[in-house]
Amino acid sequence: MTNQELEEERRRLGNRSSKIIGGYVTEYLFRQSFLKGKVSFSGAWWFSRTREGQVFWFVEEGKLSELDLQIAGLLEARGQKCYQLYLPGGTWQVCQIDTGTGWNLEDFIRQHGLERIPKFRRQVDLTEDEILQLEKCIRYYRQENMLADLECSIQIEDLFLNQYFYTSNIDLFVRPESGLDRMPVCLEIKFKDEFLYHGDPFFGMDCYQLETGYSLLERAGMKIFNVVLYNGKRDASRKTTTNIFDYLERVESLQWKYARVSRLVPYEKYFMQSRKTTFTGTQNKSRPVYCIPMGIYRNLTDMGQILQTEELLDAEGHPFDYDAENQKRCPRCDSPLREREGIHGKFLGCSGYPQCKYTRTWRGGW
Repeated sequence: MTNQELEEERRRLGNRSSKIIGGYVTEYLFRQSFLKGKVSFSGAWWFSRTREGQVFWFVEEGKLSELDLQIAGLLEARGQKCYQLYLPGGTWQVCQIDTGTGWNLEDFIRQHGLERIPKFRRQVDLTEDEILQLEKCIRYYRQENMLADLECSIQIEDLFLNQYFYTSNIDLFVRPESGLDRMPVCLEIKFKDEFLYHGDPFFGMDCYQLETGYSLLERAGMKIFNVVLYNGKRDASRKTTTNIFDYLERVESLQWKYARVSRLVPYEKYFMQSRKTTFTGTQNKSRPVYCIPMGIYRNLTDMGQILQTEELLDAEGHPFDYDAENQKRCPRCDSPLREREGIHGKFLGCSGYPQCKYTRTWRGGW
């Protein structure tokens, strides 16, 4: 690949680093390993929040699947607004899923009063190693006929989503094709190795994602899973996490791990310095991640393990009663409920009062 060809492709890929571009490979490998038949899946959803806190859900699909419509219905039942992003004839359009109301991007931005959010993005150092890894990424996507779709997704990210929102991609929704329980589950899929904190091994999970988008999905009835392509053979000579292609060249088989996670489990936070991550935001701000103990992860060999999992463990590896803890949260805003005393006796009230005025009759317990 000539320098000119590389620069042109980098431009179409938004000048992203090989580490970010390589992240799409991990999701593709997961689909190839676990999603052949018997399940429906969707990986085109985005949680997006304005600076003022207004939430939008977008799905980037030309034609919505039954699963996409189910996800939208579950979110809309919780008061969320869901929109389809699609590209007919080379011009991006937005359609509100429940009403069918449509706009072009410019009209949508104007009608919803969206304002650009200034963001800091670190420039990628084009070292010899980085160029090599980028070329590997591009060749891989061309070989798998994925490059055009990837360029399209990056285009709408840079043109719209990253301009007006704090946004995060929901890696994958999965649902059984048949059976009594066809509730989708939500997967965060990452290629990573463990880090040591207080001498114990952990996988990191982005706090913002678990506290916002994944929290809303969990409240809508979906289980959340952290899926890891485990890099157990990290090259110590590299200063950063091993590139996905270096890993694939060294291993004979992929080692996948999974754990159910929840907004209700009190995981410890760890603050990564932004210079060590691809964090997009304030230049000097550290990036908090939740420490998910490596010991609660199970080896993943079949998608049925996730679809049939009810088990949720706390940070100590003990069973965590999700339903009992969820009963202690306000169903409107998710703040903790508190015992209150009124003129008619005890009741449960939202700790978010006066912003939230939810109350529930006291029945001697939760």
